[in-house]
Amino acid sequence: MRQTATTEALSGPKVQGVLVAELSSEFQKAAEQVVPWFVSQMPPMYFQDTPPHAVHAHLRAIIAAKASGTPLDLTIRSEDGREWTSIRPGNRIGVLAEIVGALPMEPSLRVAKIHASADGAIVLDTFEFGEQPLYDAKDAAQSARVDAAIRWAREHGLDWKESEIRAYAAGCAADYIATLTPLRLSKHLSLFQRVSGSDGTEVELEAESEPNQSRITLAFSNARTRTMLERTAVLLGAAKVSILRAYLDQVKDAPHGSVTFLGFVVQTNDGKAIDPKSDLWKRVRAEMQRVKWLNFDILHLASRHEGIGLQRAEAVMAFCHLVHQTLVHKDRLAYSFSRILAAAEAAMDLTLKVIDLFGERFNPDQTLDEGTFARRPPCAARSNSDARSTVGS
Repeated sequence: MRQTATTEALSGPKVQGVLVAELSSEFQKAAEQVVPWFVSQMPPMYFQDTPPHAVHAHLRAIIAAKASGTPLDLTIRSEDGREWTSIRPGNRIGVLAEIVGALPMEPSLRVAKIHASADGAIVLDTFEFGEQPLYDAKDAAQSARVDAAIRWAREHGLDWKESEIRAYAAGCAADYIATLTPLRLSKHLSLFQRVSGSDGTEVELEAESEPNQSRITLAFSNARTRTMLERTAVLLGAAKVSILRAYLDQVKDAPHGSVTFLGFVVQTNDGKAIDPKSDLWKRVRAEMQRVKWLNFDILHLASRHEGIGLQRAEAVMAFCHLVHQTLVHKDRLAYSFSRILAAAEAAMDLTLKVIDLFGERFNPDQTLDEGTFARRPPCAARSNSDARSTVGS
């Protein structure tokens, strides 16, 4: 009886009014803290890329989390499931790969926009799936954007025909045309022409307006967009490169299929721009040109062992498969592939000595002769018996 009376009291108009007033006050206080911070810390490109209704939705989610005292770890899905927004605390290295790894494989990922706040407090990622509305030449606003790009190309002396630019625009999404600057569109068109009708990958590094930031752009044809974004994010994470902003766009390439652009605004682990002459960039560029063809197991192996690089990670994985095929017939459980790989990783110093010796032995530019090879045992750190006991344990 007492419980019923309490319930009736809580549901009365007076109490409801008090609750509304209290909640309104809490949300007002949270909004007064969050909105100025959000506007000052989110990059200008976020507000250019994001329509006002989406900005409001993002702010409502952040304000609600702050007002309720819950961790800012949110995934917002549209009613039709075609748009996902992820809001995470802290822009640590590797967070984008984790978020992309949780996305669905179908429908196909068509657009991605990744923005981190200037203070590193949050990373806000938006992903759009399925076919996007294409550029409509009859739409005055869209047509004006293409006309502006044509004028910009002429003013800057670019050797492009107007028909080439309009043909390129015809395969672009309407949102892509609406948000891209003439400079960025011109760079994409140049990359598009280099990979069109091929299976290749082009990679470029540019300086950003912020002196401590760089922009990496990849263009590739006919590969899964979601897996390529994840692969590249894993690769950059393994190289200790911090992703501040990222974009994914796709352009039709009839009759060959499509070309996808990945753009990353990045800085090194110590907060600097990437030096185009550095060993870091030479390695990252070479690995990005190959990442389309690499298995995720190799990427994750390279991520777990800092500095080994993709080529040595490939070799480690190949040797583990070879050992597995050789020993599995003796004992399927003792010599399972997972146990062999675990043993190789547990003794990675020894494993890499074997891998590096093999690389020297069969280096086509400077092959190691038989005599030198025989005098170069790779097992200085640990004995072969130690490695075998690790597999069998």
